[in-house]
Amino acid sequence: MLGRRLVPRPLLGLLCRRQCAQPVAARSCPAQRQAWPAAASAPRVQHRLTRQQCTDAAAAAAAAEPSAHRSPYYRAEAGPQAPQPLDMDEPYPAEGEDGFYTASFYSFFEIPEAALPELRAAIQDEWSQDLAIVGRIYICEQGINAQLSVRGEKIRALRAWLEASGAFAGRIPRFNWAIEHRRAFKALHVRVRPLVAVGESLGLPTLGREPEYLAPAEWEQELRDAQARDPDTLLVDMRNTYEFRIGRFQGAVCPDADTFRDEMAMVRELCAGRAKTEPIYMYCTGGIRCSVAGALLKSEGYANVKTLQGGVIAYGRHVRERAQGAPSMFRGKNFTFDKRLGEEVTGEVLAKCDQCGGPCDTFTNCANQSCNLLFIQCPACALKHHATCGNAVCVERAHMSHEERIKNRMGP
Repeated sequence: MLGRRLVPRPLLGLLCRRQCAQPVAARSCPAQRQAWPAAASAPRVQHRLTRQQCTDAAAAAAAAEPSAHRSPYYRAEAGPQAPQPLDMDEPYPAEGEDGFYTASFYSFFEIPEAALPELRAAIQDEWSQDLAIVGRIYICEQGINAQLSVRGEKIRALRAWLEASGAFAGRIPRFNWAIEHRRAFKALHVRVRPLVAVGESLGLPTLGREPEYLAPAEWEQELRDAQARDPDTLLVDMRNTYEFRIGRFQGAVCPDADTFRDEMAMVRELCAGRAKTEPIYMYCTGGIRCSVAGALLKSEGYANVKTLQGGVIAYGRHVRERAQGAPSMFRGKNFTFDKRLGEEVTGEVLAKCDQCGGPCDTFTNCANQSCNLLFIQCPACALKHHATCGNAVCVERAHMSHEERIKNRMGP
């Protein structure tokens, strides 16, 4: 058995209403033929999913006709879909020393608003208890955005959970494995909120105007050729200021913005004086911000928008896996939104310590949790300032015991 309650609740379920406990990969079951919103009100299914049943479902999925839409991230079809193969995430990279793998994925598809609360509860409960997953999951009416850490023995079970669900079956692309692996989150947090904070209404029809996705090797070759032909080729870093401080692609324009919303305004200004047919290259951490930004630009008439599929994460893996000594177009570290705060792509140090100005690319948070400032700090300054930002109040609190800090609580 894969563990208790690995079959998502019927809001998610693809199990037959007759309680036959068989996953439905084709349209042989009445439940499969029902509209997706109707599944949200179905009675709870108590059966568990065996490994053999998962395998049977995957075999049936392999025999099913492929979707006409070839996008890895966008699914226009409503209702339950045939599940994808359970081995689609293999081969797994080398796990971290603590036995965890870190991965991310995102997908754009319709989730009825009324279904979101129960879907959130099911993921929070079953992923944390049954699958021991930690991470940060966002869901909304336009799909899912997930960053997580999972133990090696649970990876296949996670894919089985996704493919046994009416919400996610056939819709989640191959996991985007991190460059470096370990438990990157303390706990699992699942929230109903926009996948990317755009600051404007964003529906599936707009998201369906996708940019062209280039795999890391394609991206590298095409970008080299484009920059050789035209040094003014527009390459935009779609990440925030603190992210590109520690690593970036050569020749990239890095807008000085702290939010995606602010950066989109700057990118629109960058593109305003260019022909609508000129190529626009974009990259970000894991790809989702570029999918959204590219869709917005294409909806505004820019016809030649290209993005790095899988983002810097995928490119970093590409650099690690290819022949040793091959030059990388990305220099430095990739910033990560977890407790690692970065993973190395190349050994170059591009940033400086915010306290002494010496070469350093290690982000930290001030040890005074009421401050929690994110900044770059070298080991010498961490020792000198007691792992704080250097503010006198923060240094004083760093010397307090845990009990004293509780007794002398302060606001942020």
